[in-house]
Amino acid sequence: LCTGYKHSFPFMPNSLNLQCGNEYNLPNLYRNLQWYGADKDKADAGGNLFYMAMQNQIYTYTMFSMQARWVVSVIKGVVEVPDRKVCVADIEEKCERERDLTDSYKMIQSQTDYMKQLAADLGYNENLDCSQNSCPSFVLNWLGVQWLC
Repeated sequence: LCTGYKHSFPFMPNSLNLQCGNEYNLPNLYRNLQWYGADKDKADAGGNLFYMAMQNQIYTYTMFSMQARWVVSVIKGVVEVPDRKVCVADIEEKCERERDLTDSYKMIQSQTDYMKQLAADLGYNENLDCSQNSCPSFVLNWLGVQWLC
């Protein structure tokens, strides 16, 4: 892992333990946050277990803030989450897309789309520095000079 982070939750039972690599779309987590135990060896927590800031990151603190708002809004009942079947289908579809993230541009675009999805769920209308569904220009300019881990 580029950052050296390796998540470990030895206090969690295996059936509820998030086990994944440095990925952008995580198994078992709706919106990469809410546990639904989509894998056959995992238990369902009824939407009452959350993991935050676990996926590979482009946006870091902005994403952490948006994730925290989303989790709080779900717990308070402000954001309505679909039923388990819809959530699991969404998790599986996102994990399938992980294979397509073959370069930095696709990774950035994927996380931009993720941020915009959280914002839409929250009714958050502030500018996320995204222009018409494309990567933020400052990130693309930076990529011309730097390389992401």
